[in-house]
Amino acid sequence: MPPLPTSGPLSGIRILDLTAGVVGPVGGEALADLGAEIIHIDQPARVAEQRRLFAHSSSGATFNPHHHDKQHLSLDLQQADGLEVFKELVQISDVVWENFRPRVMPKFGIECPVLQEVNPRAIHVSLPAFGSTGPYRDLI
Repeated sequence: MPPLPTSGPLSGIRILDLTAGVVGPVGGEALADLGAEIIHIDQPARVAEQRRLFAHSSSGATFNPHHHDKQHLSLDLQQADGLEVFKELVQISDVVWENFRPRVMPKFGIECPVLQEVNPRAIHVSLPAFGSTGPYRDLI
């Protein structure tokens, strides 16, 4: 695996990546190319689903191009110890980047006000596939 970028306009920026699906992995790929440190949080219950979405194993031809230059950590955000580790990472990160349905972050107990309490300078980027409001918000 190539070393993480140490230069670029986003060098020194740490992003916790909780995404799956096109916009998250492709956007994260671009941020990594610009020098950001990306820590992709794999959730044990979704790992198989993410691999299936890309139609290959984790070393597959369509998964790797969008996850290069990223570190990976598996955390179960439905468990107290997984949430504790996640919040420790939020404390030392600049951005939390996710593309869950709007109900998921509150279900985990890590919606924006909680993230701001853990790290007031952290930016929360939410990219749900069908928006945060409207009739399709809970689709997919």
